[in-house]
Amino acid sequence: MEVFSQDFYKNSEAIEKYNEEYFENNSLVIFLISESSGGNRHQINTLGMENGLLRLEVVLTEAGMTCDIGYWIVYYELEKEVMNKLKSIEIFM
Repeated sequence: MEVFSQDFYKNSEAIEKYNEEYFENNSLVIFLISESSGGNRHQINTLGMENGLLRLEVVLTEAGMTCDIGYWIVYYELEKEVMNKLKSIEIFM
């Protein structure tokens, strides 16, 4: 998390929350969503996990009306026990 925050995106709230204590029993999947509007908002739905494949769905919940491109970093939390069974992830938009 420290390397990610230093090299890619400085987020003091995430660094504070996702500390050594957090990672004792938990893991993170981090991915990027890019949108044509910075005002777009999303919800992440878990579609399930089977045979080590985690399926996530990104649903647009609010369409923005700004003229900029939006980039969202998603922190998807998993228990370490689940992460240890994970082989791959499919993300649907």
